[in-house]
Amino acid sequence: MKKLSVLPNMLVNSGENITIDSITYNFENFGVGEAPDTTLIYLPLQRLLFTGDVVNDCMHPALIGGHSKEWLDQLKYIFKNYPDAKILFPGHGTPRSQTLLNEQLDYINTFRSLVKAEIQSARDVDAKDPGNITEQGKQQIISTLQKIYPNYIGVASIPIHALLDLNINAISSELINESSNFDAKH
Repeated sequence: MKKLSVLPNMLVNSGENITIDSITYNFENFGVGEAPDTTLIYLPLQRLLFTGDVVNDCMHPALIGGHSKEWLDQLKYIFKNYPDAKILFPGHGTPRSQTLLNEQLDYINTFRSLVKAEIQSARDVDAKDPGNITEQGKQQIISTLQKIYPNYIGVASIPIHALLDLNINAISSELINESSNFDAKH
């Protein structure tokens, strides 16, 4: 018997509900964060939320896009708008409860704090330095992350030290940019 292949035949807009085989799916586009564009899929009757890479389970995420602030906003949005989600299906890792949201928020906030401290250290040494993190500073961040999150693995196929190095570079640029924008406005 020949199997029939069905190709996608419709576009779904953000906020739109689609029912397939009596299961309702709600699609919500999130925009930039971990990736240039992110979509959540929620099954309201089952209270299941497919988060894509907005949430990962026990993994060092790819922060290399340099949009951690937007990513944090997305996580807060999920808390606020999907409080009844019983199970979250992360982009990487094991489906679990909403504790995954807290863990992802904590990780990104911790990462940003560690990078921010190293930027400030660079500025303390040289006030004209925009906050470029030294190799020693990067190693300190990586060491601290591995102590705080000892069982975390890398989300990508990139070796863990290389992933963390790329993450540090991206978040450093993001934070320096945020600081420059703040200083320019005030």
